[in-house]
Amino acid sequence: MDGSSIDQSTTSESKSITSPRGKKLCRVGSGASVIIDAGVEEAESQKAPSSRFKGVVSQPNARWGAQIYDKHKRVWIGTFKDEEVAARAYDVASHRFRGRDAIANFNPLSEDEIVDMLRKHTYHDE
Repeated sequence: MDGSSIDQSTTSESKSITSPRGKKLCRVGSGASVIIDAGVEEAESQKAPSSRFKGVVSQPNARWGAQIYDKHKRVWIGTFKDEEVAARAYDVASHRFRGRDAIANFNPLSEDEIVDMLRKHTYHDE
């Protein structure tokens, strides 16, 4: 056997093949016949975005869900169009479940800020 005929299964290159069902598979490795489903890599790259807020999760329908855990059980608050609205719903639930000292996504207003809004009649804006 001369050196010009090299078996492709012993090289470290990856080679794409198609399964009988039409799925794209990828053969990886040297010598060991390791076949990886190429769709797994595509699915991982298409994961839903994570939220910047505590208690907010993305939904597959481009909406946002709010949830809170109480006594090791998940309590579903609801599904919302905006991430910020879901975060505010979490804040309300966290104050009801855990009291005034609960960790919230948005800073609560102080008494002075509330009185100032009432005097200026700007409470509808905020």
